[in-house]
Amino acid sequence: MTTNKLHVSIIPLAVAGLLSGNIATADTAADRGLMQCFYECKLNATGTAFQEQTTLMIMNGNQPPTAGAHPVTHIANLVFINGNEKVLGKAAVSLTPRDLDEVNVCATIARNTGGIAALPPAGIVQIAIDDELLSGPGQFVPGKGVDVAIKNPVGQMNLTNPEIFTGGNRITAVGKTSCFEIEDEPARLVFDPEVQAAPVWQPILIEKTEDFVTTPDPIPTDVIN
Repeated sequence: MTTNKLHVSIIPLAVAGLLSGNIATADTAADRGLMQCFYECKLNATGTAFQEQTTLMIMNGNQPPTAGAHPVTHIANLVFINGNEKVLGKAAVSLTPRDLDEVNVCATIARNTGGIAALPPAGIVQIAIDDELLSGPGQFVPGKGVDVAIKNPVGQMNLTNPEIFTGGNRITAVGKTSCFEIEDEPARLVFDPEVQAAPVWQPILIEKTEDFVTTPDPIPTDVIN
């Protein structure tokens, strides 16, 4: 399930200071509420295909509050940053209990910026998890129980189809790892002035993980050239 705005991006609040903190390497990043993942969007030598790209598997391990109920319990606030520390944009993914959403990072950046030519070859996505059931208007309560993993397919992949494993793509390898916890306050990311000023993006979900749209639209050809 997705939403088209960062959960608390409308609040004109700034937290002074730079985003900082030691990174704790762990098998999962489910309990602190703030994590980061690397991404890679690498084209082949002729620029006609991806040779490597990244998706994020966002998993909500929280159980339904009552039997059979599946309300939105958490918001994953994603901040896309290039390899030169510039915040490119932000997006929010709404999570229901036991939810899985897979975000195609490269397709999301391409759709919302200048297209394939504007893709950074590498960067990071920082993620702040908000507990939707505990947060009130104008509040941010760090959420637990959400895990995020990186999936990096390698091969020859179509530029315009965000569904990496369809459409005749040739996948030669897939790397997978967990994201990393950041020992800092999640609100420092969400309320950072640069993040507050960043454009709001619509994330592109794949592998039939979008709760209302089972097949994502292809990246428009008019943003590729």
